[in-house]
Amino acid sequence: MSMYAVNTLKDNMNVEVMGLTLPLDLNWADGMVGAIPVFKDKESALAYADGNESLLTKVSEVA
Repeated sequence: MSMYAVNTLKDNMNVEVMGLTLPLDLNWADGMVGAIPVFKDKESALAYADGNESLLTKVSEVA
């Protein structure tokens, strides 16, 4: 199975909850400063990367 990582580091993002746009900090562990998103398909990754294909890295799941 192939997935696509978007090589951009974000430490927060906005989420929509019940019609309100709220900030969400991306820090789940001590010392973590952000998150690199991974998508199940290239189209979703490209949408997140605003069409910038140079930000994508194809990764494969190893069993």
